[in-house]
Amino acid sequence: MRCLFVFILNICCLNVSWGVIQTPQRQLSSLTEEVYLLTQEVKRIGAEQERIVANNIELQKKVAALEDLQKNYLSLATKIEELSALQSECTTMKTQYEDFLKKYAEFEQRCVSSQDQVQQVCERCQLKILSQVNERIQDLAQQMQEGFDKIMQMEQVANTPADYYPQTGIMYEIKSGDSLASIAQRLNSRTEYIRAANKISDPKQVKVGDKIFIPQAN
Repeated sequence: MRCLFVFILNICCLNVSWGVIQTPQRQLSSLTEEVYLLTQEVKRIGAEQERIVANNIELQKKVAALEDLQKNYLSLATKIEELSALQSECTTMKTQYEDFLKKYAEFEQRCVSSQDQVQQVCERCQLKILSQVNERIQDLAQQMQEGFDKIMQMEQVANTPADYYPQTGIMYEIKSGDSLASIAQRLNSRTEYIRAANKISDPKQVKVGDKIFIPQAN
């Protein structure tokens, strides 16, 4: 626009200089023509300016689209890298899976070949377990029999008269802390034998220093 104003100013100055030697009619005609040309030039320059502005807007749109395209390209490049890494990982997993299938086939073959051996071992273990169970049953039967024998002996002792006691034994002097039960346990005797042999009706009557006879069973 500044250039346009300078151009118009120059034209006006030129016309003024020409007006010194030209007639008024000729000056008016010339000025009218110049104004028309200037108007057309202004219109042309305005249209050109609008076209430049429109081109500038279009160029900005293209730049924005290009930036978006660049962003999409970078995102696509990142995804391609991720896909490449995933493909590499899948290849590794495939190799591992194939190795696993081979090892599994070998393991299955070993299992099939050793099935008979396992069965034989199980049969031997079963026989061994049965033998141990039978031995345990026999031990339990023997323990039960011994228990029954002890019960029978206790019943026989319980059925014997209160004044019965073995005639063999030793003399013993009562010490501090002694009781008939502890003496009987220590000297291989029984409380009822000691009470029957020494005619003790109340164990509390026994005092330290008393000498009593301790029957001892063979």
